Amino acid sequence: MKHFLRLVGYECRKAFGNPGIVLFLAALLALNGWKIQDQYHRATGAFDPYKRQYQETYATYSGTITAEKAQKIMTIYRPLDEKLRNMQLKSEYDPNAYTYSEATDEQFFGMLFVYEMQYDYYYRNNAISIVENARTLAQSPNVSAYIARENTRIAWDFSGRSIPNFTDTRGSHVLLNYDYSTMLALLMCIFGLCGVFVREQESEMSMLLPTTRYGTGATVAAKLTAAVLFLLGIGILFYGEDFLVIYTLEEYHDALSAPIYSLAKMEQTPLRCTIGSYFLLSAGLRILGLMACGCLVLLLSSLAKQTLTAFLTGFFALFLGILLHDGSGSRTGLKWFNPTELLFPREMLRWDRFVNVFGFPMRQAGFLIMTVALLSVGMLLWVLYRSRSYHHQGRRQRHGRL
Repeated sequence: MKHFLRLVGYECRKAFGNPGIVLFLAALLALNGWKIQDQYHRATGAFDPYKRQYQETYATYSGTITAEKAQKIMTIYRPLDEKLRNMQLKSEYDPNAYTYSEATDEQFFGMLFVYEMQYDYYYRNNAISIVENARTLAQSPNVSAYIARENTRIAWDFSGRSIPNFTDTRGSHVLLNYDYSTMLALLMCIFGLCGVFVREQESEMSMLLPTTRYGTGATVAAKLTAAVLFLLGIGILFYGEDFLVIYTLEEYHDALSAPIYSLAKMEQTPLRCTIGSYFLLSAGLRILGLMACGCLVLLLSSLAKQTLTAFLTGFFALFLGILLHDGSGSRTGLKWFNPTELLFPREMLRWDRFVNVFGFPMRQAGFLIMTVALLSVGMLLWVLYRSRSYHHQGRRQRHGRL
């Protein structure tokens, strides 16, 4: 075991420790840090001049939603809304306005407080309606057994749901919709893994591996272990940076303990976890997606004759996977074996969708994880077969010359 760990360390240094990869990774992390903070300021910067007013208003209305709070804020917002509908809202300077303009007041209270509080307040009634409809359909004698089981699951998912507290979810919305780090991590994955196997074939060192102390099997296993550690590190660096940047920029962090369906785009999710737990789950799924994509790149590296060929084929293969993800829409059959689907978990976790597995409803997310995992195992077995086959071929050629 000690010798194998030493071999893994050697493969890590050889494949991923060169200055080119380290500098490229540092540049991508710097670019990602700048991009996400830019996204955050674009989403929240419109009301930065009124930060002090926001702090005072948020201190008044945050926490448990009560009828008194709702009535109080509507007393402020309702006259502004009526003026907007009657086209009487003024944009001129007004010293009596909270933000020195009636038009800005309407946007300030509406976008930051009223709309969000209304969503939270009425979510419980919407969830009750979904549960009642699902139970009615499940008990109907005119539906199939599968439809009945599916609606029973839906009724259980939405039962007892409510959003009791009003929290600042602006940073969570930015992080929920941020995919730029995934594209950079994918690029780093291709750049780092494309030469893992093909470099030995380019230098013809693969013919010498069977004569080494550890042999072909241990060397290939060490390469795969090093690749997994590399992908795990890449995922932790990029997705950890995303969370830390938003956490640092955010002034309020109470939204992390709110339920995930507090975010408007996740209102129909089957998940019942907190927003903080969701981001941890999302990072885990994205790392699994990176590993599945890495398996494809490793397979192409074992099949290619040149590093450039492995890089280009890996790039275009994953690019086609992303295009398929964007174009497949709700056609779940096109998603089942696409490893890039796990890189964008928001799309598969925001809906309560199922796959019919022998008459029983299985969550689409779980089914996709299972099929992508099986595909990844198949690609790894192919890599092992190709590597050992190539080395055996090299052994036969060497013995033939002797």
